[in-house]
Amino acid sequence: MNKFKQAAIAVLQESGEALHYREITKRALQSGLLETDGRTPEASMNAQISTEIKLEGNNSTFVKIATATFSLNPNPPSDDKPSINAGFKENSEKVGSGFIGKAGE
Repeated sequence: MNKFKQAAIAVLQESGEALHYREITKRALQSGLLETDGRTPEASMNAQISTEIKLEGNNSTFVKIATATFSLNPNPPSDDKPSINAGFKENSEKVGSGFIGKAGE
């Protein structure tokens, strides 16, 4: 699991309320949950949370409450629900490339 995601989950569980991504990052850094040499950890935190919401939708660990403000999903995904990418690896291995000619032939 991504270190930003792990830190965000821990901070939001501890706070029990929705927080702005900057506050999530600040608390994660102060508590030692997140260590980074990056120059913009706030932007990375926002990107990680937003990307998960975009990719996973209702199955995301997070929900967007307001602009740049996030909370933990009150209806977290259960283990029996496949994620949007669940079959990707399995199906990608089945797709073979038997074609060896040039495009258009």
